[in-house]
Amino acid sequence: MTPTHARTQRPTGPFSRGIALSLALSMLGAPASSLAQQPAGAQQDEGRLRFKRGVELFKEGDFRAALVEFKRAYEVAPSYRILYNLGQTSYELQDYAGALVAFERYLKEGGAELPADRRAEVEAEVKKLQGRVAYLTIEVNEPGALISVDDVQVGTSPIKEPLLVSAGQRRVAASRPPLLPASQLIELAGGDRTKLHLELINPAVRSPSTPPSLPPASSSQAPAATPPPAPPPPPSSAGLWLGLGATLLLTGGAVTTGLLARSSQQDRDRELGRLPGDRSKIDSLADRAKNLALASDIMSGLALVGAGVTVYFAVRPGGTTTARVSPGGASLAVTF
Repeated sequence: MTPTHARTQRPTGPFSRGIALSLALSMLGAPASSLAQQPAGAQQDEGRLRFKRGVELFKEGDFRAALVEFKRAYEVAPSYRILYNLGQTSYELQDYAGALVAFERYLKEGGAELPADRRAEVEAEVKKLQGRVAYLTIEVNEPGALISVDDVQVGTSPIKEPLLVSAGQRRVAASRPPLLPASQLIELAGGDRTKLHLELINPAVRSPSTPPSLPPASSSQAPAATPPPAPPPPPSSAGLWLGLGATLLLTGGAVTTGLLARSSQQDRDRELGRLPGDRSKIDSLADRAKNLALASDIMSGLALVGAGVTVYFAVRPGGTTTARVSPGGASLAVTF
């Protein structure tokens, strides 16, 4: 079953009794004398077409589109009858200021041609609308700025007379390139008379509240002096004295064992010169000389390490020392 599309809601305002349709028919069939400054030819035809289209849109509930068609119809074929429809449509859009202006012009331009009951009806609505509008004076610091209320242009600054606006929350904006635009939300109650000031700012001029920035350093300026690094802590004297003592002891040991090894070697050589010689004593003296020589080499290497440690603590605490000791000798590497 195919669903049925609901029709657009019909007007619900105070003028929803088929008035727009009756006015359309009266305009389409009205004599030329009933239209103010009635144009002839294509303009009159366009006015009637747009008025009829506005009535159709109004009946369908598309009040914004209807308002545009009624305005265009009034431009090409002015008639006070269209002002009534403009007021009625603005009322439905809750544009109370627009409705009030349209109804007051309708009473003025209609004059004696208005029926008494219609005049009384519209006058009652005018009185009601006067409690739903406010008067807003807009001041801008720059002349020639485009001013808008709720995104609708209302003029350029300076606007000396107060603007008639609908009560409620309104957004007021002003712009004039290349100045920075300004806008503000304002709440207005019915009957208010309010003044609003908008400030346009030149982006090329620095705001007084902004602290001046420091000029960039030029290449001719000397760079800022950097504070000298903190001096390194003094080296510990304990490591120095320990290294020195160990070096002296090891050096003494190396010399002593070296002398003993030399003495054993000489005893071996004398024993070899005897006939007959004692083989076991010769081997014993040779082993003793060899062992003492090895001990002397090791102590010499350790003494060298101790000397390097002593130099390390005496010269630069941040250096590194690498020592290698082997039966074949010893090596020391100190890096600063």
